[in-house]
Amino acid sequence: SNPVAVAIAQAKLSSASSARVVAACRTILASEKSTSIPRGEFWRLCYDPETLGEICRVRDALLSDCRSDARISLRALMLGLLHGPLRQRAPAHLSNQMPRTYATKPRGAVRFWRKRAMTPPRVPLLDLVTSRGPRYLGAGLPDTPGEILVHDSRDEIGHPFGKPFSYVITSPPYIGMDHYPRDQWLRNWFVGGPARPTWSPRDALLTDDPERFVNELGRVWTRVGGVCTKGARLTVRFGAIRSHPINPTNVIAASLESSDCDWRILTVTDAGPATHGRRQSDQFLATPSKSVREIDVHAVLRTN
Repeated sequence: SNPVAVAIAQAKLSSASSARVVAACRTILASEKSTSIPRGEFWRLCYDPETLGEICRVRDALLSDCRSDARISLRALMLGLLHGPLRQRAPAHLSNQMPRTYATKPRGAVRFWRKRAMTPPRVPLLDLVTSRGPRYLGAGLPDTPGEILVHDSRDEIGHPFGKPFSYVITSPPYIGMDHYPRDQWLRNWFVGGPARPTWSPRDALLTDDPERFVNELGRVWTRVGGVCTKGARLTVRFGAIRSHPINPTNVIAASLESSDCDWRILTVTDAGPATHGRRQSDQFLATPSKSVREIDVHAVLRTN
């Protein structure tokens, strides 16, 4: 149900070339005028005024119409370009100095920039889209049919494709991972959210309370089972972080047991430590915690 994740996922189903994405960006900048430029010290220090104006023009246009593959891909590309570290070479991001994987909170960012007398660089948005687009879009993706749904899986899902599913592959947030909505607040703003960090208990499975987490995840398995055919296979990647030392196998087993469907665990396999590759526990935390080994749980739906 996270709009940033939805925007990125939708781009993976689009088939626009980098040339079409650049053309879409050029058209927007040539024709659109922004009516919603955020104000305040954070925004003055985060972006050059001209760059911020261009960002807002593209944002407004995509919020108004993001139906074409080119615009869907442009939106995802913009999410990657929105903030990141400064470089001595050609810029790779639009912002003043900031981490790439998460957005610093406004007060902390302003303190950091003021202490170091850092000012935002003028980065022409179209130039950056033109130079970075081929890096992300040059290889292209296979034209695969699919659909991305904005939905909280704890709520009733229905049958969005007209028939039940046979396979489900997923990875829930780990216990203690409740930072993602706040850490991605700037990208969330770009896709229509508020111009400040916000957080709601609905943004996470109340992940500091293991018992509540198990019950909430059990609701998910109930909803998932309701749209699956008998005999459907479920694969769950799960793990833990050091600040919340739990047994991942026990948590998934308890959550499946608490659901209203008859899920049976077939196997539990070692997926290695989360530090291997770009695993979830590294991506979802502003300051990544050392993680324990992850597991893949394979289950079958006996009755629903």
